[in-house]
Amino acid sequence: MRVLRCLFVTALATVGSSAWGVVTILVEQVGPDVVYSGSGQLDLTGLTPVTTYTNNNTLNLSSIDSSQPEFSNAVVGNIQVYTGFLYGPSNFGNDISVSAEVPNAATGDFFVIDEDQLMLPADYAGATILNFSGSFPNQSLSTLWLVPGTYKWNWANDQVYLQVAAVPEPATSALICAGIIGLLTATRRMQRI
Repeated sequence: MRVLRCLFVTALATVGSSAWGVVTILVEQVGPDVVYSGSGQLDLTGLTPVTTYTNNNTLNLSSIDSSQPEFSNAVVGNIQVYTGFLYGPSNFGNDISVSAEVPNAATGDFFVIDEDQLMLPADYAGATILNFSGSFPNQSLSTLWLVPGTYKWNWANDQVYLQVAAVPEPATSALICAGIIGLLTATRRMQRI
């Protein structure tokens, strides 16, 4: 099921896109946690590098804010901040401001996107692939106020897609079948008595 979702997100990100690179981020409920993974490459044409700084915060912070909207996989390293004609969603499906920050939950490349900024590793070159992942332990999509759907940021030549996967529904047909089998078994036992 997870593989199918990843294939869907990848297909969604590439359909109708004239860009040569796209970053896709999949956010989903896995057991008691919300986890995310992202990968892809970007064409930074149309964005302006404005500042470089060093993120010395050793917390390796995962953060998300449903109303900003902001997504962050902040790991230690030198960071380049870009601005420009960056257009994105006004929220992740909900105007309620709930943010979550989790230390020691982010791995891979530094990646932050919000309303008007994109932050990447300072040495990022468009031909390289970004990979990152993290988690929000003991959280659910509803406690983070994330509404399932696809959210997109775009600029001159590229896009970032954030796909919030729907929480899987319990196997209701399996439960109904188990109930029917149980009733049939009980009925047969009663007929024997």
